[in-house]
Amino acid sequence: MDEKMGFSFMPACRNGSAKRLTRVCRASASEELTFADLEGAAARRGFRISDRSAGPLLAFDAFAEDKRIGFATGYVVPGLKRLHIEGMKVGENASKGGSLLDANAAKILVLCLIVRAAEMHATDIYGLAIKDEEEQHRRLSNYIQRMTGAVRVRDVGGSLMDVPDRVVWGGEGTIFQASVSELLQRWAPIIHRMARR
Repeated sequence: MDEKMGFSFMPACRNGSAKRLTRVCRASASEELTFADLEGAAARRGFRISDRSAGPLLAFDAFAEDKRIGFATGYVVPGLKRLHIEGMKVGENASKGGSLLDANAAKILVLCLIVRAAEMHATDIYGLAIKDEEEQHRRLSNYIQRMTGAVRVRDVGGSLMDVPDRVVWGGEGTIFQASVSELLQRWAPIIHRMARR
């Protein structure tokens, strides 16, 4: 899956108030997700994660038998408490369906970004489902919504009004937004099971 995402400087307007987000952030210890959990899940699935992050610039690689099989990059904007998912690529043939290894690596790499962003007090995630071709954009948009429960914010098109967004995002597509705490709660039990099996 060749997935490229980005960030938007706009107010979050997702399903409720800051009070709701505060309640969601107070998860029990059993629901926490750590980088160690993600490393364990990756190891049980036959690959390892390498962290190349420096401050708010986040970068993770996945390796299987010393061959890089994927990466995910992003950054946290501290004042806005937002994670900008810059890009992700997993597997050579990911656009043709990919393998189970690729699918597991994709999930774990994105979750690495989210866990590190949570450590930096990020509350929101913004990403762009790039639109290089119609079918690829549809598949990528569905994948983002399925994996994250993200909501569509707006489309970035080819009009003059969209030029600022195209500069920020690097292309046309659909902007999505999700909650860091909701994603961590959603994926913690799944990753804990993956790490044990």
